[in-house]
Amino acid sequence: MINYLFPEGRFLALTFSYDDGNRCDERLAGILTENKLKGTFNLNGAYLGRGEKIRADELKTIFLDHGHEIACHGFEHPFEEKIPLAAVVEDIRRDRLALEKAVGAPVRGMAYPMGTFSDDVKTVLRMLGIAYCRTVRNARGTSYMPQDFLEWDPTTHHIGKDGSTLRQIGENFLKSPDWLGTQLLYVWGHAYEFDMRKDWGEMEAFCKLMAGRENIWYAANIEICDYVTAFRRLEFSADLHLVRNPSVIPVWLRDNEGRTVVAEPGKIAELA
Repeated sequence: MINYLFPEGRFLALTFSYDDGNRCDERLAGILTENKLKGTFNLNGAYLGRGEKIRADELKTIFLDHGHEIACHGFEHPFEEKIPLAAVVEDIRRDRLALEKAVGAPVRGMAYPMGTFSDDVKTVLRMLGIAYCRTVRNARGTSYMPQDFLEWDPTTHHIGKDGSTLRQIGENFLKSPDWLGTQLLYVWGHAYEFDMRKDWGEMEAFCKLMAGRENIWYAANIEICDYVTAFRRLEFSADLHLVRNPSVIPVWLRDNEGRTVVAEPGKIAELA
């Protein structure tokens, strides 16, 4: 059986997504950076630098310079499906413009403000170059990978709804057997919740538990979106012994003999 793998032949991937850009996001980004993990921070362009919000001129040094991603969260954080589509266009366009001006790089990801959306909103996001958008619905386990990245359900909020602690969720994830195929643990939330609950220690312990694992790919949301899109674009011969990679991203596979094979960009690879 041929299986997709994550970069460097890994089966496991870990990513984070945190909303609103409050000052405590800086602390969370620091914890991720210290443990060589990567996260995505979803921000509202209208509120940068207001009150306890991080300033525009800080975004690059706090986030991008350490491998984290900046993504949209609505310029003014509206219920996107409850406003005219023309207003949705303006809201997302202004958010992208503000964030891209601040960091000097394209911004292609998003998390839905309030977690709500509609098919019309998704159509607007595609038109505006948004590659993925995170919901607030829990996915069906770590095997889940979205068919439509504009409805990307995370694995869990950092406060597990079934009573599980983040550490328990992480320990179970680390026990995932290879035969299950690629597994993604996607944690989301708001960093200010750690302040409210006074449980920063739980997040720090979780990050230390997950750090330094050779079998885990640590990636920002957009990296996972781009990689999964690339492996879904692979072109296989009828007998599954040849694979062509039309994308610009190398893709890792395990072939029928258990070999790890790299499908290099623009080239054809042989599979057993």
